[in-house]
Amino acid sequence: MANKKSLHNMPSLVVEEICLALLPKYRPPYKTFADRDEAKKAFEDIHNLALTCRALDYIPLYHVPSTILRRYRGQHHMLGFLDYVNGILTDPEAEPRETMFDMSVWNVNDSWARNTLRLSTLGRELLVEDAIERMPQLKSITIYTTGDRAPTLPRLTQAKIILLGDYKKMGWSAKYVSNAPNLEVLEIEGGQSDCVPCLLPPKIRSITLSSTWLIHYSLRNFLGVRNELREFVYRSARYKSYLGLEDNLLTNRFIPNVLLLSDILSVLIQAGSLRKIETLEVDIRRVYEEERDVRQLCNSFHFVNLWMKQMPLKTLRLTQQLLWIATCDHLPALENGRTLPSRNPDKLINFIPECIEYFQLADVAGEFLPCILHLADHIRARKGFANLIKVHLRPSPLLVRKLLHGLGHESDANLMYGESEETSCEACVDLIEQRRVIVERFEEAGVEIEFPIEVLPLHTNDRVALQRQLDLCHWCPECHMDDSGCPLQDSEDDSGDDSY
Repeated sequence: MANKKSLHNMPSLVVEEICLALLPKYRPPYKTFADRDEAKKAFEDIHNLALTCRALDYIPLYHVPSTILRRYRGQHHMLGFLDYVNGILTDPEAEPRETMFDMSVWNVNDSWARNTLRLSTLGRELLVEDAIERMPQLKSITIYTTGDRAPTLPRLTQAKIILLGDYKKMGWSAKYVSNAPNLEVLEIEGGQSDCVPCLLPPKIRSITLSSTWLIHYSLRNFLGVRNELREFVYRSARYKSYLGLEDNLLTNRFIPNVLLLSDILSVLIQAGSLRKIETLEVDIRRVYEEERDVRQLCNSFHFVNLWMKQMPLKTLRLTQQLLWIATCDHLPALENGRTLPSRNPDKLINFIPECIEYFQLADVAGEFLPCILHLADHIRARKGFANLIKVHLRPSPLLVRKLLHGLGHESDANLMYGESEETSCEACVDLIEQRRVIVERFEEAGVEIEFPIEVLPLHTNDRVALQRQLDLCHWCPECHMDDSGCPLQDSEDDSGDDSY
């Protein structure tokens, strides 16, 4: 048996042959997803072998040729789309081996996807449908669907449907998976309101709606009765007002209001899922400007608190606009005389289900920090939430700017203090201290806390929108108290892209 020294002196070509012998015959570009998965697994096996086998671990990393690493790590690319479909249609051995189909690997960029991958293009649609119908073992699928198709997918358990072009109604996606009786996980991206009732498969346990804009009745029509639902995620695609841009859709009185958290919970009640949901995420970033909208939001809080306490939630991820906004403080007393939640330090204590294990709150405003601190003290005193393991907080763009401002004063004693219409330097320094105390109190309570001075990025691939969100967070000593903008920034983005 070779000793460590002989292995160390082994020529690199011999080491390469040993590694190649462990790898399958398939190399990129792969003809099928099964080939790609097999190659990825084989490389992982070699990596694990190097970690567990002392002899191989003794061989310096540079003895393993970089060509192998480049070939099998991070470069698991497929054949071109037409070549792949042609292979499935012409190779009878490839069809039964495929258990997944993912059109997103060919999504070079958005415009290419719209122009080349749209299933409404007759020839391409027929090719895709023919290929899918020939793969009876499919368990997972990611597809751009824009056509009136309902393929038979008897073994499918997971589906992601990206709606493009003129076919963004939720009914298209529901129809596409209507013949998948064993579907458990459904994700839809880019959906819009639809008045047509949908018939989803009955076994679905997880639904994620991303980059979506729905109103109450369209969500109700989409979900129907969902007795098996355990996870529900809704991420709105409308955030122009949040980014400080005009959004005619949200201010037009003839357009129905966007969803509130109370709307989503009422739909889950009608679906028979409220007392079964274990994971709930709602990400709606909106600025409430009209009094009628603020009053509607505030009036919903009481019902939201009652319904949330009935849910067996283990994971809860929300944006703060769903729970409280500063404008509530300026409203006259509500019709029923209830105290406004913003003035109640027990807001989160009365809202969060007792069985919660993970809680995330994004877009946190500075005015809401005392309420979060009160929650931390409540847990620290062992008064509740014994199962809570982790809290994840993300500040709003305005709070990020104020926190950076406060840090600027802490790091530079010569930075002048002053005031502006937006804030004061003393207030920003105080916010830094509040954040520090919140982190300390959760840690003392034995709860893992994550509270970076960073916003939670919008759930979008739109680089303009993401950059605009970052620009709203900007603070530096040069702009300091100047609300008009930073002189060091080259230019402001005035594109106003309608894709937000």
